[in-house]
Amino acid sequence: MTPIAPEDYEDLSVFEQLVELISKMTDDEQEKLLEALKKRRPEEREKRISLYTETRFTVGAQAYEGVVTDMSSGGLFMETDEEFDVGQEISISLKRSKDAKVIKVKGRIARIEPKGIGVQFYK
Repeated sequence: MTPIAPEDYEDLSVFEQLVELISKMTDDEQEKLLEALKKRRPEEREKRISLYTETRFTVGAQAYEGVVTDMSSGGLFMETDEEFDVGQEISISLKRSKDAKVIKVKGRIARIEPKGIGVQFYK
């Protein structure tokens, strides 16, 4: 694996950066990191809420429909039969149930799963 210069990290996803950094660790360092991550308290992890809400979203100029099944402050998972690529920009319109106000959020497709896509919100 070719080392990545620090100035090139901004072009990589956080996941790719972590893989790069972890690949440079010794086996012992990797084991210690894994044990430390396993010991994190649940309240230190990002909280996700389960829900079921139909939504509309766009990727490029194309509009689609899907179902959001869980969400956190950093992103959401949406069930869809459509095919996308990791890294594609997505714009999602979510309705608040109380007042039917539409909230628009933007992000990128962070992962692809058989039932749908994981979206990471832009900060």
